[in-house]
Amino acid sequence: MEKQERLKKERLEEERRQKDEERLEKEKQERWEEEGPATETTKQGGTTPTLCERARHLLREEVCPYFRQGEGNEPEKSLLN
Repeated sequence: MEKQERLKKERLEEERRQKDEERLEKEKQERWEEEGPATETTKQGGTTPTLCERARHLLREEVCPYFRQGEGNEPEKSLLN
């Protein structure tokens, strides 16, 4: 009985993980369509993040800790006041 419950729980977790990955990939594709690629080719043939992508990354690093403290994806009310 416990084994079945554990297997069911693992299957649900895997489905959730897969849906999250699909959602992230879809968001990435939509962002690329709206804003262009996140990387650009260098003169040496390598790739580097675009200025916009670097700024977005830095903003996420600065803002995300505040959003993690709140409920869901909203910052705590005390942080806004």
